[in-house]
Amino acid sequence: MKDTFLYDRCCSFCVRWVKYWKRLTGVRVDYKPFQDYASEFPQIDKEAFFTSAQFVDSDGKVYSGARGIAELLSRAPGKGWFKWWYQYFLPFRLVSNSHTATLPPVVSAHQKQVTFFGARN
Repeated sequence: MKDTFLYDRCCSFCVRWVKYWKRLTGVRVDYKPFQDYASEFPQIDKEAFFTSAQFVDSDGKVYSGARGIAELLSRAPGKGWFKWWYQYFLPFRLVSNSHTATLPPVVSAHQKQVTFFGARN
């Protein structure tokens, strides 16, 4: 299995970031909207897709929200620092996990609050 990032295609914020991350990671990561591919990942609870993006590594391990973004970025040349900071610098992790912003309804019909890099856990 290839590293895969599952995101909400109805979330314009998510789609914008996915376009950027695709440029960074190239062919190392597959990007798939969960609306079309959730059934291929039975280890992920369906409700989890509505609260945060999901990263599934090549071994099938699942990472959600900011942790998933950290794993994703570790696959991009020169971006491994994000995972290091997330793992070893508690203030960075806390901000990444809990910094919330209320988004306008246009972002997604079902997603109102997100963190800096994913949904609020």
